[in-house]
Amino acid sequence: MSSYGDSSCSIVFHSALELSDQQNIVASKTYETLQLQIWSLLPGFCTRPTDLAIVSSSAA
Repeated sequence: MSSYGDSSCSIVFHSALELSDQQNIVASKTYETLQLQIWSLLPGFCTRPTDLAIVSSSAA
């Protein structure tokens, strides 16, 4: 995974923690849900790539 993906998920995770510490439970849960949704997209990109044929033919 790219550093961009790592940093954006990290930002969402840390935002959820900070809001939880500030007793802003609703916003914290929103960020936790967003983080889980982002990570749940990853398997789809790995198992069903739509551009694999194009990339593999141009690399050969």
